[in-house]
Amino acid sequence: MSKFLPFFLFVLLAAVVRPSAAVPTSDTTIVYASYLGTAAVDNEAVALEINAAQELVVALNLNGTGFVRRVNPNTGQTLAEIGTGGRIHDMDINRATGEVAAVGDFGLKVYTADLASDQPSRAQSLASGNKRVGMASDGRIVTSAGNQISLWSADGSLLSQNSIASRTVLDVAISAEQGKIYVGGFWQASSQYQSPFLYAYANNDLTSLVWRSYDYWKSLVDAATPYALTADSRLYRIAIGRDNQLYILGEAHGGVTVFKTNGRRFDGMQGSDLVYISAVEIDNWNKMHNTNSAKKAFVARVNHQTGWVEKGQFILPRWDNNGVAGAGSSTRNFTVSDGSLAADELGNVYVGGSVGTYMKGRFEGTLTLNGQPLGAQPANDKEMTIYIINSDFTQRQTWTAFTKEAGDGTTTGIAASNGVVAISGRSTQGTLYTTADAARPTPFNPSTTDLEDAYLAVLSAPVDLTAVQLAAPAVGFTTRPVRVTATAVPNNAHLPLTYRLFVDEVLTAEQTIHSASHTFAINLPTAATYALRLEAEDGQGNNTEATTAVNVVIPEEVFLPLIRR
Repeated sequence: MSKFLPFFLFVLLAAVVRPSAAVPTSDTTIVYASYLGTAAVDNEAVALEINAAQELVVALNLNGTGFVRRVNPNTGQTLAEIGTGGRIHDMDINRATGEVAAVGDFGLKVYTADLASDQPSRAQSLASGNKRVGMASDGRIVTSAGNQISLWSADGSLLSQNSIASRTVLDVAISAEQGKIYVGGFWQASSQYQSPFLYAYANNDLTSLVWRSYDYWKSLVDAATPYALTADSRLYRIAIGRDNQLYILGEAHGGVTVFKTNGRRFDGMQGSDLVYISAVEIDNWNKMHNTNSAKKAFVARVNHQTGWVEKGQFILPRWDNNGVAGAGSSTRNFTVSDGSLAADELGNVYVGGSVGTYMKGRFEGTLTLNGQPLGAQPANDKEMTIYIINSDFTQRQTWTAFTKEAGDGTTTGIAASNGVVAISGRSTQGTLYTTADAARPTPFNPSTTDLEDAYLAVLSAPVDLTAVQLAAPAVGFTTRPVRVTATAVPNNAHLPLTYRLFVDEVLTAEQTIHSASHTFAINLPTAATYALRLEAEDGQGNNTEATTAVNVVIPEEVFLPLIRR
């Protein structure tokens, strides 16, 4: 409390609400979940995006033939679908126009935003090998086919091309806003060591290397101190977030990995030149102890100007209760070789892949989907998973699987934008969670592990409580008690709401109600200045602070003398 002094308070806010660290979220709300495909054939979902109309754009292979489908995220209704004429490997969209670029056995094809037709003038033949694609907001497209990288203009002409020798290319991305093209993967640095690499090229020239990250050689990592960084490591995914930041997703086969460095790379560097990062550790499921040779996921935000890691985090499912270091706490696999990566407008990061038990809460049985506990783990120890952290990597919003009963799988597509969060994947055994309105609530191929099933789920996005307001009396108000009105309007109507009122950072009043507004009546001594702050938490455990900070000054009460007549 500050006596008689003016007091000004400001509050830093996130427009997308994040779960409070004090209230761990174990339940995940599923808006819609269903299997996709047809019976007696392979059904595979390979990529997922969200267009400007907030519709899902899903890339599927049904019996070996590719399709791109527009889907209503609330009902699962197919709005439009178009065939690619061959097996699809990857898909991306132009976030400005909604156009869709797909690559596969058919080469490159571009489709109108409504999926009514393709654009023949932009179709291209591509080299053999695994193919990936990225599409910029200005219409340019980057493709990879094997280790050959190609850049295509918005009208379909070839702008630049390069083959990256001795490198296995696993992903590409392009950003008109950042003015760069990105290529990532790994290389066999020696018979005993695989090193990740991330290259950035000039905006229109795939022969002009701006910077490169990681890409370390064996003698360099051998010379690292205090120990050699020789665990095989690969970079699998590159993403341009909706916040226009650069993100990467990789995998390390052991704890002594180059992902512990910031990726800085220059010719002639020595082991002593390696710069280590302080990977963000929320709890034991992010700490690199007792790691053995299990596969660990690594996610990072990278400075697009330098190629250096700004924030990084390892993700490690642990075998035992609570992940405590010691006997029995060795890690299990978190595999992202066919995984997925996205970031929303506020920098919340979304990771998909396949996780071996146990993710946090799996051992205790506290993870639920729409209130229903996850079912038994699959026999192959590979659960389809989603992992969500906030923009500074300090809060784990969600980490769950989609298992109903022994259902396996991997999350091959993930997308998040403006309140819509969705995943797509594939499964070969058991059952996954589906909602009551699912177009297909059960697997198409339940009795065989030889055929895959495609899967789609839409999650309840973090609730937007940006309408939170804190209204208090004007300066100089003298009536007591002071009445403070708290108002919050959750977009998803996740009631009840819990309001917490802080006076000079001391929790003074708390109320949980099924209403968007509540008035607190508090007694405050006079002759003082107070800083009031409001927190509102919704029924999903998400919280935000008030958008309005209030300064209240209550002067001394004035007593007038009694005049006798």
